[in-house]
Amino acid sequence: TGPATRIEGFTITGGSEFDGGAVKVQSSRATLRDCRFVDCQGGTGGAVNLAFAGGTTIEDCVFLGNFTPPVIDPFFIQGGALYVSGNSGTHPPVRVRRCTFQGNTAGDGGAVHSNGVVPVFVSHCIFRDNGALRWGGAIQNRSWNPGVFTLDDCLLVGNTAGDDGGAVYS
Repeated sequence: TGPATRIEGFTITGGSEFDGGAVKVQSSRATLRDCRFVDCQGGTGGAVNLAFAGGTTIEDCVFLGNFTPPVIDPFFIQGGALYVSGNSGTHPPVRVRRCTFQGNTAGDGGAVHSNGVVPVFVSHCIFRDNGALRWGGAIQNRSWNPGVFTLDDCLLVGNTAGDDGGAVYS
């Protein structure tokens, strides 16, 4: 995607690609608004993969039943719905607002996995019935710097993990 990319009002069902089953934003930023991502599959990010994509905004979206393959491999099956990464440099924040994450599954981070130094702000979202084989039924945060991941005024209900962090593992 390019710096002015806007994806708005789409439903993407059954997408499949290793890095983001439906959308990958790399070294750029985008706005995803009022979209539905349903039953998509990816190794890193069942629906959306944001790699060095600081400045991206995701709002008013629904992530339903997205997944990563059901094997335990900590490097390749993270973020059932959303995967955010970036391990160097300074990045503007990724903002996720007013989204619903339901029934997503992954090895780690059933709905969302974040790692590296890209700041992530998640607010006013619902995380319901997501699951991880290992860590973070709804969210796994593996960010390297304090304050890089912020969760504000969200509802987390019915999320499960096989090991630790039924709702959140950080």
